[in-house]
Amino acid sequence: MLFEADFNYMLKLVWGRRIVHRAEDEKLLGHSQHGSRPGRQCTNACLEKLFLYEHAQLTRTSMITVDNDARSCYDRRIKCLAMLTCISIGLPLLAVTAASKAYATRRD
Repeated sequence: MLFEADFNYMLKLVWGRRIVHRAEDEKLLGHSQHGSRPGRQCTNACLEKLFLYEHAQLTRTSMITVDNDARSCYDRRIKCLAMLTCISIGLPLLAVTAASKAYATRRD
């Protein structure tokens, strides 16, 4: 259990800090993506949606919104494609190797 906690902490540092900040600097994240982004809060997402709905109602504009919540989808993603995407953003190869080996030996 201690190894897994340490490994998850390392992933948080590498992915959560380096990759998200770098993707933010390179403008690779979508405008509507608020999770894990520096300077964004959940209230910002709610207010943006509220203002969008209010504007559509006031201007009598037809609108459709599609929200895709990736909750519980982290275990379902294709690992090799996720790693290639992270490498293209700037993830160090050592982190990719460590994560790939951990995913390969993990038994769910």
